[in-house]
Amino acid sequence: MSTASPRILIADDNAASRYVVGRWLRQAGFEIIEAGTGSDALARARDQPQLVVVDARLPDMSGVDVCRRIKADAATALIPVLHLAEPASPHEERVTALDGGADAYLAQPVEPMELLATVRALLRIRRAESALRASEERYRLVAQATNDIIWDWDLVENRILWNDALRGVLRIAADDVRAAPQWWWERIHPEDRARVVAGLHGVIDGGVEHWASEYRVLRGDGDYAIVYDRAYVAHSDDGRPTRMLGSMIDVTERRRREERERFLAEAGAVLASSLDYETTLKSVARLVVPQLADWCVVYVLDETDGPRGSPAIRRLATAASDPEKEALLREVERHVPGKGDGTARAAAAVMESGAPAFIPDLFAAHAPDGAHDTELLSMLRALNMRSTMVVPLLARGRALGALLLSTGERGWRYTTEDLALVQELAYRAGQAMDNARLYENSLLANRAKSDFLAVMSHELRTPLNAVVGYADLLAFGVEGQLTERGTQYVDRVKQCALHLLSLIEQILVYSRMETGRERSQPESVDVSAVIDDTTRLMEPLAAEKGLVFLRQLPPGPLVAQTDPGKLRQIVVNLLSNAVKFTPEGMIRVRAGREDSMLRIEVSDTGIGIAPPHLERIFDPFWQVEQQKTRREGGTGLGLTVTRRLVRILGGEIRVESEPAHGSKFTVLLPIRPSSFRPVEPVAARSMSEDLRDFARGVERRSGEGRRASDVREAGVRGQA
Repeated sequence: MSTASPRILIADDNAASRYVVGRWLRQAGFEIIEAGTGSDALARARDQPQLVVVDARLPDMSGVDVCRRIKADAATALIPVLHLAEPASPHEERVTALDGGADAYLAQPVEPMELLATVRALLRIRRAESALRASEERYRLVAQATNDIIWDWDLVENRILWNDALRGVLRIAADDVRAAPQWWWERIHPEDRARVVAGLHGVIDGGVEHWASEYRVLRGDGDYAIVYDRAYVAHSDDGRPTRMLGSMIDVTERRRREERERFLAEAGAVLASSLDYETTLKSVARLVVPQLADWCVVYVLDETDGPRGSPAIRRLATAASDPEKEALLREVERHVPGKGDGTARAAAAVMESGAPAFIPDLFAAHAPDGAHDTELLSMLRALNMRSTMVVPLLARGRALGALLLSTGERGWRYTTEDLALVQELAYRAGQAMDNARLYENSLLANRAKSDFLAVMSHELRTPLNAVVGYADLLAFGVEGQLTERGTQYVDRVKQCALHLLSLIEQILVYSRMETGRERSQPESVDVSAVIDDTTRLMEPLAAEKGLVFLRQLPPGPLVAQTDPGKLRQIVVNLLSNAVKFTPEGMIRVRAGREDSMLRIEVSDTGIGIAPPHLERIFDPFWQVEQQKTRREGGTGLGLTVTRRLVRILGGEIRVESEPAHGSKFTVLLPIRPSSFRPVEPVAARSMSEDLRDFARGVERRSGEGRRASDVREAGVRGQA
């Protein structure tokens, strides 16, 4: 790529001299412009030649005057000028020419080689100066365009130059900016100063080129900005550090945003750690100090602790960065004018209005609107606090408490960003507090419901037991032999009563589980015997529907350390469920060991369960097919109770099923090694034998002369 030849202006009234000088320069590749007078030279200089060669004498002015006017005009001041003096000109004339702005001086007659060397040297200087000016212009534009602080530390002169962004970041006037490095060191936060200064000098003295650090620097408003500073160290040819160029980014908002997010995440973990809101709020107070405050007080509104059951404000927690502050608070409260707790009244006012009270500067001449409690201000000033805020704990449109935060030890004042952060914290704390209270109320309601169910179950079981007892008396002919139809009626009454007793027992067990009163009482149990007895008990119900029971049990006792009653209930519930939802086919019961676990399987050929319903079948009162369930009866608690019983025994229950292909329930329970002494099977008494004993007791009372009604009454008491 070719470039245009440099243009050189020759100003000389002697045409021969212009020709000779011009010929030499043309031969060297330069473009020549000629001027015979000073005025003509000044006019042509505005066309921006790369160099001006001017003779000492011109018709209308001297060469020195031409030089001065070129340098005085901003449009031509940067053009280098070569002054050609007359032969044997005095030394003073040469000095005058150079003082007038000439960049070089040659005495005539000029040697061609000397002329060309001087011209080329001046053009090189011009190009270097142009490049430097362009670089400086780019630097100036960058410094003006960026919000970053640009600084240039002259290590020789020990002066720092700053761009205008410094004033914006530090919020100071131009007159406040100093070039002395010490001025900057003094603005660095005391906790960061030694680290930053040592790092800078370590890089300079250690011959390292790059340095970076993040630190806090004092702003004009008294707060601190957080800056990320990085720099490059320039060295001379002999390796001496001469200059340090740096740029500084204001990362205050970014860091504070990160700190806010980190704080809220930590606060969220604290708020979710417990359903005891008092413990949670005390933890919040300890979290706030020292991250957001030097002193924090938490107040809560107790709904019925005030006079005549009215709400009362209670101080729940106090946290201070200096433990002596808490004692000082008590002392100050006793000496400030007025009565009572000023902080509590401030909290009460905030809870009543639902709006925060924000006092960024406690020592200002006039507190902002809303800060009317002069007692509170006096107390906080006595505690050497500088800034404070009181924020309500809100939930569902009402105040449940308040947070009071104050700071002063570290010298910062609260900002509106700090207020927004604390309001977010207070909102989350209010929600957590409300949820905890709702949970506590739900527990109380569940406990009351369970207590009611237990009482009602007991009250219902008593007359139902009497119904069963009277039905058995009638069936055994206490009042005379029944007809075949009468026997059927009595049996139906008895079965209905037994069914109701079973439902009531399920509800009673469920209520005990809800209140946590259901406990395991493990002992050595022959699982095979329990399953065998239970299946035999359920066989009549299965036979009524034409179902076949298949038992697959290991030979000999299958011993486990578990609760026999709960194990029996688990098997009964699973078998009852299988019988209820199997219209035809077979029910299989298997039991055995699986590693260190006891495995019990109950499978059927019933209606099955759709995949979306497999997880919900263990929910309380949930039933797969409402019409089918209602037709078969039940509370919807059987599988719920079963799973909870399995968990109480330390096991798990699984279900596999497909619609129209039956279901398989698998129970896994922990089992001890076979070192337990085998349990001798105990012969189970049949229900008929129990009823015979009951009838004999009734007959004995009847033989003592009681009437039949008295016998029935005695029988009811005995059965109950």
